[in-house]
Amino acid sequence: MIKNYLTVAIRNILRHKGYATINIAGLALGIACCIILALFVRNELTYDRYHEGAERIYRVAEHRKVPAGEFRSPQVSPAVALAIKSGQPGVENAVRIDRIFNGLIERQGLSCYEDRMYYADPEIFQVFSIPFVKGNPHSALVEPLTVVISESIAARFYGDEDPVGQTILLKDPFMARLNDEYSGLVEYRITGVVEDAPSNTHFKYDVIVSLAILAGNQQYESWYGGGAYTYVKLREGIDAIAFEENIRRLAHEFEGSELSAWGQERDYYLQPLTGIHFDSKLTGFTMMPGRGEMETPGNYVYLYIYSVIGLLILVIGCMNFINLSTAHSVRRAREVGLRKVVGAGRFQLIGQYLGESVTITAISLIMALLLAELALPLFNEYAGTTLQLEQLLYPESVMAVGGLVLFVGIVAGCYPAFVLASIKPTLTLKGSSSAGTRGSFLLRTMVVGQFGISMFLAICTVTVHQQLEHMRSQGIGFDMEQKLVIPFRFDRHVRSRWEVLRSELVAHHSITGAAASSSVPGRWTRSGFLSYEEGILDPPKELRFISCDPNFLPLYEIEIVAGRPFSDSTDDDRRSFLINEAAVSYLGYSSPEAALGERLWESWLGRQKEIVGVTANFHYAGLQHDVEPLFMEFSDSRFDALTLMIAPGRIDEALDYVEAKWSELFPSTPFEAFFLDNAFDHQYRTERQMGQLMSLLSGLGLTVACLGLLGLVSFTARQRAQEIAIRRVLGAPTSRITLSMSVESAVLIALSGIVACPLAYAAASRWLENFAHTTEIDVWTLGLPVGLATILSLTTVVVCVFRAARANPVEALKYE
Repeated sequence: MIKNYLTVAIRNILRHKGYATINIAGLALGIACCIILALFVRNELTYDRYHEGAERIYRVAEHRKVPAGEFRSPQVSPAVALAIKSGQPGVENAVRIDRIFNGLIERQGLSCYEDRMYYADPEIFQVFSIPFVKGNPHSALVEPLTVVISESIAARFYGDEDPVGQTILLKDPFMARLNDEYSGLVEYRITGVVEDAPSNTHFKYDVIVSLAILAGNQQYESWYGGGAYTYVKLREGIDAIAFEENIRRLAHEFEGSELSAWGQERDYYLQPLTGIHFDSKLTGFTMMPGRGEMETPGNYVYLYIYSVIGLLILVIGCMNFINLSTAHSVRRAREVGLRKVVGAGRFQLIGQYLGESVTITAISLIMALLLAELALPLFNEYAGTTLQLEQLLYPESVMAVGGLVLFVGIVAGCYPAFVLASIKPTLTLKGSSSAGTRGSFLLRTMVVGQFGISMFLAICTVTVHQQLEHMRSQGIGFDMEQKLVIPFRFDRHVRSRWEVLRSELVAHHSITGAAASSSVPGRWTRSGFLSYEEGILDPPKELRFISCDPNFLPLYEIEIVAGRPFSDSTDDDRRSFLINEAAVSYLGYSSPEAALGERLWESWLGRQKEIVGVTANFHYAGLQHDVEPLFMEFSDSRFDALTLMIAPGRIDEALDYVEAKWSELFPSTPFEAFFLDNAFDHQYRTERQMGQLMSLLSGLGLTVACLGLLGLVSFTARQRAQEIAIRRVLGAPTSRITLSMSVESAVLIALSGIVACPLAYAAASRWLENFAHTTEIDVWTLGLPVGLATILSLTTVVVCVFRAARANPVEALKYE
């Protein structure tokens, strides 16, 4: 029987190729989109769960109170791990990981900066599951000056050679500050090659350097020294809450008197490894660079959005399948009548049509898998992931996909199967058209649902693009055109010669100005603390700050609203502050003029300075947030970037000159540069990606919805074929018949818009609450997507109805 059902199903598919193609294509697109988005969501939800014993791995974080303020940091003193190893029997292993900022790699003339370079204890491979391609994980990082690299780095620097046992040159600016012996490029021996880090881990590595080089360094391993990410793997059966209580006051057990003298409180607590990606939003002691998360944490809001979009696209595909299946069932009414006459039972007929529906769904799944395989490389590049279709081979994924096929197949085939199985054979064999009328209400409901979802997605897509354009077009308080930025990468040699570099570059006619600063708008900005009187630090005020030279404000065209900017009188200006308008009220002043002449203490370094000017607010970060209070100082020891103003039309000439001059002044340091407008726009990457993805998906949804509408119109045209033929015979023009039959579809589309607009308005408004500066959802925002969807859908209707109205009336009346 099953073989017979399958044979009939395949015959019907081959007999009605057009119907089958549209049905399979629409459902395959919906399933493919759902599969890709499901893989992405699963990737986000399984962050760091692949590590063996992941449920027993925790990161030690710190809650610190100091005279300058209070903060929480994911990095703690390197001494914490040593104390835990020696004094806590519940620990199976502990490891310190310390990020290397602006690390440089060089081999045989090939050099580059590597942003995913870390120091680590040799125990890292016992705590984390990092598969080795070559080398021994138990001894790889035991000795000083040894390094483990990823497959990507090995391929880039060694090609087909075996890198294990060979050497590579590394440079770490932080190490240079600890030991002059390591101020330049240092030779390291490669002891292992590991697989590239997967996309679903917060610890993404390319180079792991042995921390043994820092072992015993008092400046590094003291309780007041630098910070390291510290992970512990507890023994099985150890209660994490009790362990956390044991280490909470660990610093005070070892250095209690010193901490009291410094006026500090330090409490340690545990963060589950599997919760870091979504649940940890620590920024650390923001006076120091990078004292935050290893990567930008995940956002549940966007995860929910993508999950809902994937589900809606699948729903559209299923609705389209039901529409076409129901419409097509009308053509098989006579077949049902004949089957019943020769003895087919009701449940046999239901099984036949459900089997055909599941078969089409299975074929659609195969097509969807092929589409997903073709689309995944593009999606991975777009989303920064490493998703693979093989990830569906997990038992739960296989069960989910199998369940999806059965569910969609049964739901899509259920209604037409039960409708057809209940038809009386006497009616169908007489040629009665009433056999298909039972499916008309469902078809109309499905069309309203399809177009409602499509319009909902389209309105949300337009809102995302409008918000992105709104942020790009708003006044940001400074000029970022024609600005080329050269980062110093904390290189002491470059930083010490910034004035020489600037004077050499501005001498060229293609460069009209230059300014040095610690950061530039759109990039990471430090925080500092200001207080009002010497010795009184409670409560200090935390502000963002930028160190810059006197050329910075005029080059960026930042307005002074009170007082004066920095001048060339560097001795005076090194004892001065500028603040922005947001800092005026934040620091308690009634007006910009009232702040002038006030003297504040920079709490971190204990230097008293005078406020000499107030700048207009400018967005040194993206427009997702309001402008935060900021102070500016002239401190060239913190300069880490040089901004060049390029003359219009001379970009290529300027780039060639700048790179040549850099190579002349700093031959051992790679040249890097970026244009400020591109870098600033990168802050909107998440919104831009979301807009692009929603544009694609809403377009696909509208296309599939039009296919469903095509099914409804075809269904209606077949039902009314005799009516159309009689009206043609009596002289009715084709245009009038087309217009009268299109009215119903227009009403359905209008109902879709009525349903979609309030829902889309509510969803878009909720999303816009995440931004400090928002666009308005006006009539055009709602009307434009609805109008375009209406035009597209009515065009589909008119073409289909026109073809039906132009058909030869003899074909419809010859059996009467």
